[in-house]
Amino acid sequence: MRRAILVLTVSLTAQVIAPAALAAQGEHAMPMPGGSFRVSIGADWSHYDERFGAATPLNPTLPDGAREPIGFYFGADSFGVRQLEFLTPVQTQIRGLTGLGAYELNLGRTRVTLDASVRRQPIRLAIAPSKHIGFQVTVPIVRARMSAFLAAPDTSTALRGNVGTVTAVSLDPFRTNADAVISALIQQAASGPASLRAQAQAELAAIRPLVCGLSALGTTSSADPASPCFGAGTRSPFLPLATSAAGDSITTRLGRAQASYSALKTQYAAQSVTLPAFTATYGLPTVALDSAAIRTLLTTSASLGADSVAEVVRTGIGDIEVGGWLQLADAPAWRSQVAVLVRLPTGKMDLPGNFIDIGTGDHQTDVEVAFRNDFVLNRNLWFHAGGRYGVQMADQLKRRVSPYYLPYAPASSEATVNRNLGDYYAIDIAPNWQLDDAFGVAIGWHYFHQGATTYTYANAADEAAIGLPASVLGLSTAQTQMRVGAGVTFSTLQRYMAGRARLPYRVTWSYNSTFSGRGGQVPKAGVMMVEIQGYFGHLR
Repeated sequence: MRRAILVLTVSLTAQVIAPAALAAQGEHAMPMPGGSFRVSIGADWSHYDERFGAATPLNPTLPDGAREPIGFYFGADSFGVRQLEFLTPVQTQIRGLTGLGAYELNLGRTRVTLDASVRRQPIRLAIAPSKHIGFQVTVPIVRARMSAFLAAPDTSTALRGNVGTVTAVSLDPFRTNADAVISALIQQAASGPASLRAQAQAELAAIRPLVCGLSALGTTSSADPASPCFGAGTRSPFLPLATSAAGDSITTRLGRAQASYSALKTQYAAQSVTLPAFTATYGLPTVALDSAAIRTLLTTSASLGADSVAEVVRTGIGDIEVGGWLQLADAPAWRSQVAVLVRLPTGKMDLPGNFIDIGTGDHQTDVEVAFRNDFVLNRNLWFHAGGRYGVQMADQLKRRVSPYYLPYAPASSEATVNRNLGDYYAIDIAPNWQLDDAFGVAIGWHYFHQGATTYTYANAADEAAIGLPASVLGLSTAQTQMRVGAGVTFSTLQRYMAGRARLPYRVTWSYNSTFSGRGGQVPKAGVMMVEIQGYFGHLR
């Protein structure tokens, strides 16, 4: 009489990292009775907020495989252009206006806490025309959630940055005054009193870069193409604090420019020519950015053009699997199968314009070959040993081209790329103890390795436009991980086949944890699985 057997282990990693690591639940090499079919409904819950990282230019001392929060690169002690490279022109503009060549734009100490969970509800149908061959299809319904909490030092001024925001119209009086002053100098240099034209031209050359640069700085008002300062510099979503070194420099330089202009205005007055006064103040902010202002920057910046850094939930069909198996051996001491499956591109990828979302699948085709072996030592103890090798097909998709440690990729970096996910292989070892004809316990050790993913531009001209090779998307995609787990099962299958149970079914529960990872992006995931299997057809 056949014994109820089940390997109570499950392989589940984040869809966005290594979906090919997913292994069929209940791995074993026992044949199904010929003429029977099986329906399985279950749920896998995967959760992680850390990963096994590796050294990067932003964290060069991290050992390979050391744990780090998955939101580590979304914040920094001094959040600035290293994390938000699109702000580099703003920093350069402020350096030029202040004369501070070493000025570092700092939004403050910012932390983003990410917490990921993936709930996978696979519906499986397996059919065995004979005990030597079987076929199976798996349709996974996936709910992928990433929650995010952005924290800035709202209550600690010591940890805040050196910039702040201004109100929507606070710079308009200065812009209006600056336009009048620069326009007057242009006119006087061209057609004013001949004796003062040289002085007007010199004054225009001396103060125009500063005055127009300050007029252009800040995104609080739209630039007027008719303005003499139109196109004079980079517009910024924030300004240096009035009490910062950059703020002091701006105030001092503007005061000197106004004093110089006032002296020239007096000379013109002596010749009965009235120039507009230059007295408007430049309203620098006095309060540093808080968490709300940083969220606004990340969600409304035209340069980023991205979704909010907040909770994201994706629900849908994952990558459907179809395949079958061939029974190679079914002896009392050894059972063996070879199985082949094709993973179809039915899942949805994460979106390039969302920095934290998780897709429901890889949306590309895989072909996997697996060998399963059961070594039966006695009626109460047997071992499962299995191996899998998967080939992942190339595809095309849109990505924002940026290394993973610079997650805030601007909209201008988006391009269509050719992707070739690395092939993978896995080893699964699980000793099983059969306590009686219904209860079983198992522990498992699982090894998984995936090669590096390669990326190239679909349009070679995109590399020059973006300024980065597409290959940066493949950094730290070669991964190795190991997991351990344990589980229990209750099965009526053996009792049903002996005529001692009314219904043939199997209920399983297991928990697995990733305890080691190499490569830089391996989630430290814990996985709980529950599954119910019902058998139908010719079982006796």
